[in-house]
Amino acid sequence: MMTDEERYYKDSYNPQDFIPSTVYSQIYGHPEYKATDDSYSELWNCYILSWNADNNTITCESYDGKKFVFEYGNS
Repeated sequence: MMTDEERYYKDSYNPQDFIPSTVYSQIYGHPEYKATDDSYSELWNCYILSWNADNNTITCESYDGKKFVFEYGNS
Protein backbone atom coordinates (compact mmCIF):
# COMPACT_ATOMS: atom_id res chain seq x y z
CA MET A 1 0.00 0.00 0.00
CA MET A 2 3.06 2.26 -0.08
CA THR A 3 4.94 3.74 -2.97
CA ASP A 4 8.53 2.62 -3.47
CA GLU A 5 9.64 6.12 -2.47
CA GLU A 6 7.75 6.02 0.84
CA ARG A 7 9.00 2.49 1.62
CA TYR A 8 12.57 3.65 1.00
CA TYR A 9 11.99 6.63 3.31
CA LYS A 10 10.57 4.36 6.06
CA ASP A 11 13.08 1.49 5.93
CA SER A 12 15.55 1.90 3.02
CA TYR A 13 13.57 -0.44 0.73
CA ASN A 14 15.38 -1.17 -2.52
CA PRO A 15 13.21 -2.64 -5.31
CA GLN A 16 16.33 -4.21 -6.84
CA ASP A 17 16.44 -6.54 -3.82
CA PHE A 18 12.89 -7.78 -4.42
CA ILE A 19 12.23 -10.75 -6.72
CA PRO A 20 8.68 -12.06 -7.12
CA SER A 21 8.66 -15.62 -5.83
CA THR A 22 7.26 -17.46 -8.82
CA VAL A 23 9.15 -20.00 -10.86
CA TYR A 24 8.01 -18.33 -14.08
CA SER A 25 9.57 -14.99 -13.16
CA GLN A 26 12.82 -16.68 -12.13
CA ILE A 27 13.10 -18.46 -15.47
CA TYR A 28 11.76 -15.81 -17.84
CA GLY A 29 12.40 -12.62 -15.91
CA HIS A 30 9.78 -10.03 -15.15
CA PRO A 31 9.12 -6.38 -15.87
CA GLU A 32 10.19 -3.90 -13.24
CA TYR A 33 7.29 -3.42 -10.90
CA LYS A 34 7.14 0.12 -9.57
CA ALA A 35 4.82 1.13 -6.78
CA THR A 36 3.76 4.69 -7.54
CA ASP A 37 0.09 4.71 -6.52
CA ASP A 38 -0.38 6.74 -3.34
CA SER A 39 -4.13 6.09 -3.04
CA TYR A 40 -3.62 4.55 0.39
CA SER A 41 -1.23 7.20 1.72
CA GLU A 42 -3.63 8.00 4.58
CA LEU A 43 -2.79 4.55 5.98
CA TRP A 44 0.97 5.05 5.99
CA ASN A 45 1.06 6.55 9.47
CA CYS A 46 -1.63 4.75 11.42
CA TYR A 47 -2.64 1.53 13.11
CA ILE A 48 -5.45 -0.43 11.49
CA LEU A 49 -8.13 -1.09 14.09
CA SER A 50 -10.68 -2.88 11.90
CA TRP A 51 -11.34 -3.73 8.28
CA ASN A 52 -14.86 -3.98 6.88
CA ALA A 53 -14.68 -5.57 3.43
CA ASP A 54 -18.47 -5.42 3.01
CA ASN A 55 -18.48 -1.62 3.30
CA ASN A 56 -14.97 -1.03 1.86
CA THR A 57 -13.85 0.80 4.99
CA ILE A 58 -10.85 0.61 7.28
CA THR A 59 -11.00 2.12 10.76
CA CYS A 60 -7.63 3.49 11.84
CA GLU A 61 -5.90 5.38 14.58
CA SER A 62 -3.12 7.74 13.59
CA TYR A 63 0.13 7.65 15.52
CA ASP A 64 -0.93 10.82 17.32
CA GLY A 65 -4.16 9.17 18.56
CA LYS A 66 -6.79 10.45 16.11
CA LYS A 67 -9.30 7.85 14.90
CA PHE A 68 -10.67 7.98 11.36
CA VAL A 69 -12.41 5.81 8.76
CA PHE A 70 -10.73 5.31 5.40
CA GLU A 71 -12.97 4.42 2.44
CA TYR A 72 -11.46 2.50 -0.47
CA GLY A 73 -12.54 0.96 -3.75
CA ASN A 74 -15.17 3.56 -4.54
CA SER A 75 -13.59 5.02 -7.64
